[in-house]
Order: sequence, then C-alpha cells, then structure tokens
Amino acid sequence: MGGASSANEVKLTRYTDADYAADKATRKSISGSVLLVDGMPVGWQVKQPSSVALSNAEAEFVVAAVVAKELLCVKNLLRKMNVSVKLPKQMIMDN
Repeated sequence: MGGASSANEVKLTRYTDADYAADKATRKSISGSVLLVDGMPVGWQVKQPSSVALSNAEAEFVVAAVVAKELLCVKNLLRKMNVSVKLPKQMIMDN
C-alpha cells in the first residue's frame, strides 16, 4: 500500500478531536475520529459519550482511550489477516 515502509507492512493513523460540552441541552461533549491505513481513510465516526466531561482535557482523554482500544482491535484484525502493522501506531489529537 501507499506509504508503508515495506511491501508487507501498513501504517495505522487515527486523528481525533473532542468538542467540550458541545451539546447545549445535555452539556455532553461530541467527539470525532478518522482511521487511516497507509494514509487512506477507511473509517470515521462521530459520537457523544454517555457521561458529561468536567473539562476539555477530560473530553479529549476519554476519546483518546476509546480510540486507542479501537486501534488495537484494528491491528489485531489485520494481523489475523497476515498483514503486518508498522509500529508505533499513531494517534493524533489537537490537545
């Protein structure tokens, strides 16, 4: 694939962002993320957590924890398909 360092290795990158207390009715944050495999978008999502964050930092870390777990799942799925994943995996946040 495109930007990997070898023909058998792919690079996983996940961009994330959270908007603290974006929902004025519930004061819950709204988060979004995009998953790139070798620089190509293959998945994206926008979610509202079930709890209210008490700060912007908390909102960002909540989405980071969820995305980190999802990156591990994607890495494990690719490995089961005999696709090597370039380490380290990247998670890019704005804060």
